[in-house]
Amino acid sequence: MISIEQDKADLINSKLDHAYRDLWRGNDRVFAVALLVQWGVLIVQALVISSRTWVGEESATHIHVWAALLLGGVICLPTALMGWYRRGTRTARLSMTVAHARVVALMIHFGGGRIEWHFAVFVSLAVLAIYRDPWVLVVMTVLVAGDHVARGIFGQQSIYGYVGARQWLWLEHAVWVVIEVGLLMGGIRRSAREMIQIAEREAELELVGQVGIARSVDGMIQYIKHIETTCDLTEQVDSRFDGVTVELANTMNGFIKTLRGIIEEVHGAAREASSSSMSISAGTQEMAQTAESMLQ
Repeated sequence: MISIEQDKADLINSKLDHAYRDLWRGNDRVFAVALLVQWGVLIVQALVISSRTWVGEESATHIHVWAALLLGGVICLPTALMGWYRRGTRTARLSMTVAHARVVALMIHFGGGRIEWHFAVFVSLAVLAIYRDPWVLVVMTVLVAGDHVARGIFGQQSIYGYVGARQWLWLEHAVWVVIEVGLLMGGIRRSAREMIQIAEREAELELVGQVGIARSVDGMIQYIKHIETTCDLTEQVDSRFDGVTVELANTMNGFIKTLRGIIEEVHGAAREASSSSMSISAGTQEMAQTAESMLQ
């Protein structure tokens, strides 16, 4: 009993590991592509909002464009490559989270701190939740809060769009982030329970199938021993189980039927041979008697 329960627990853990690994690997590929798309969005955003700047008679490419090209590339390219070639690992997953947090910070900065660009934070949190990893949301929350605190102190224009914001305004933003993260955490927990239930059902079905096969095979072995002992080919192998055991039982029953037919044919041929032998013997005796009578 203990062995069966241990086998079931091991099977459940194995199925959960495979399910999460497949989920994370698939999401890493998606986010790797998404990072490259976001890099392009950063460049377009910088070009549209502040492509060039003029100082007197001089015109030059705005620093935001160079930041989008260079800094955005430094953030997005290595992480996208890691997400593609090391997908499924926690390192790739958390690197994706850090990169998305940095990209969102750049978007808010390039957008002049306008409130509509802050919605990128909430969208990113909702999208990252598909990893079903609480640590991803924790890391994203810490990075967003740290960014708001730092820029709220040293660069209010960059984060809020104006100078002179309240000292604790970042806390108001953080509260909304925490509320969303709390809701997403609840969804992750429910999803985890569902995955565990699915793994348990699959493990139970697999174990039931294994037990059924073992019982059927054991029954076949006992039946073969019975045939060996009694030479009785009238009984058939039990085929009440489903799947592979039915095929095994039907194959065994077909073999037994064929063997029984061969034995019956041999037995019939033996009877015919015996009858023919008796007829030949009777004919021989009759001929011998006839010959003796003729000699007399």
